[in-house]
Amino acid sequence: MNKKVYKTLEYNKILTMLSSYAACDETKKRCLSLEPITDLYEIRHLQTTTADALSRLYKDSICVSGTQSQAKKCISQHLCLKICYSDKYR
Repeated sequence: MNKKVYKTLEYNKILTMLSSYAACDETKKRCLSLEPITDLYEIRHLQTTTADALSRLYKDSICVSGTQSQAKKCISQHLCLKICYSDKYR
């Protein structure tokens, strides 16, 4: 995609909003460096992968009590730890 499309869609604003939910700096950097995917099969695969991961996190989460935002924060921190840990030992 060209830069004009990014500007029209306010893509950078979307990435900034997304990164504000990141629990650590590494995750924030990843959010800000995301680029759109145009391959339909890859999009569907990634959506399925994300849905599967979230269902496992909700199922196995230790955040069984509290508000929905507290549960989301707990899951966000859990994901951040997994991402940072996996990057450190690649």
